[in-house]
Amino acid sequence: MIKLIKKLLREGLNDKITYEIEHMGSIYGQDDYELGMYLNGEIVGIVKYVIFEGELTVSNILVRPEFRRKGFGSRMIQYIKQAHPDVEYKPSLKTDLGGKFKHKEISDLNSLNENDTEGIIVYHGSNSDIDNFKINSKDEGWFTDDYDYASQHGKVSDFILYPNKILTPETIKLINNDDIFNAIKINKAHITPEQFNKLLPRLQSRIDKYVNGDLDGRGIFEGIGGIDVLKALGFDMEKHKNPYDKNGDSNFYRVYNDKIIKKV
Repeated sequence: MIKLIKKLLREGLNDKITYEIEHMGSIYGQDDYELGMYLNGEIVGIVKYVIFEGELTVSNILVRPEFRRKGFGSRMIQYIKQAHPDVEYKPSLKTDLGGKFKHKEISDLNSLNENDTEGIIVYHGSNSDIDNFKINSKDEGWFTDDYDYASQHGKVSDFILYPNKILTPETIKLINNDDIFNAIKINKAHITPEQFNKLLPRLQSRIDKYVNGDLDGRGIFEGIGGIDVLKALGFDMEKHKNPYDKNGDSNFYRVYNDKIIKKV
């Protein structure tokens, strides 16, 4: 029954991503194109690019603010590369820190379910008002239990989580300085690259403490955006070992993004 519920909910959560390429014109052998990306029919972003002498170069990429840091830019770059297999892609975009724009490879360009996750069934053990699904800003997220552990203690599953990314000591290591700078900039638009570089030693120290288990994940960006920075980096929730599980086989999850929740 649980597997059936997970399957039905997963199918219901597969938001549809579509793409449209328009040829804007040609001049002196150069072809200009625009790609539009849509989520359930709503425009998410645009890529402007040119093809000249067998090379594809991106001149501009635009993603709506509420959709940034979620892999949409990577999807668009990957899509235009697949749409023009006979030309060579030449990276040309720069990040705000002057580094090369790097896009990640995504297996399914038409779904948000990029990790092909089946979802995490959990029991909500810290908030009695389970029907409202509102994150308590004072607590900065909900705590939930793994379903397997909760069910052993007479609990039942309340909802399924479909996270894009889960904060763990392993996943935080995959974030680079450009990612962090851009995430902080969303919350503190006035920060400069020079100011950010001065923050880096302190941030690295906090990340090391988190990896070693000496700091809560929320503490990594305390004072410079907190969990808003984690959310801007794409982390929907944080995983902890369940302190009540003597065998250490189950987890607690602190949920930051209520959009990943689907009630059973």
